[in-house]
Amino acid sequence: MYTLIIPTFNRHDLLLRAIDYYQNFDCTFIIADSSNNKFAHKLPNNIRYKHLPKMNGSKKVCEATKDVTTPYVGLVADDDYFLESSLKSGASFLDDNPDYVSVQGRYYKFELTENQVTFSSRYALHRCYKSVESEDRATRIANTFNPYMHQSYALIRTDVFIKSWKFLDSISVEG
Repeated sequence: MYTLIIPTFNRHDLLLRAIDYYQNFDCTFIIADSSNNKFAHKLPNNIRYKHLPKMNGSKKVCEATKDVTTPYVGLVADDDYFLESSLKSGASFLDDNPDYVSVQGRYYKFELTENQVTFSSRYALHRCYKSVESEDRATRIANTFNPYMHQSYALIRTDVFIKSWKFLDSISVEG
């Protein structure tokens, strides 16, 4: 039902932990690695690897989307972990609600301080069902970010995800 893209750069130690965690998930992962050195470890069947040395962030995500064949796709950082049950719930929600383009859950932060692990909720603590329908672009953007909801790590319909990343890659910033 969904594919998760793991962008990484020179963090193969973190990638090993992520692979160990995700190896039995019932979905496909695509690692988009722009490190100079190729990742040299055996991968489980559900994880594909693309070595894209020196490729910038948006280009490597666009490159990874060329292998996506599922209806939904998302990004996951090489040091973050999703729950499989939550991903399945999100895909089911999108199946049942064709007018929505993305879904995301809660984020929790875990910290080790003086041999004690603490965790706290990050970002929004509430559920937010949003429909942004204005014909005016500026109004749509303003409504999307009020209240602010981090969308980088949401589960998104593949066509919207690809269009968004291609657009992002097309923007040039002059300094």
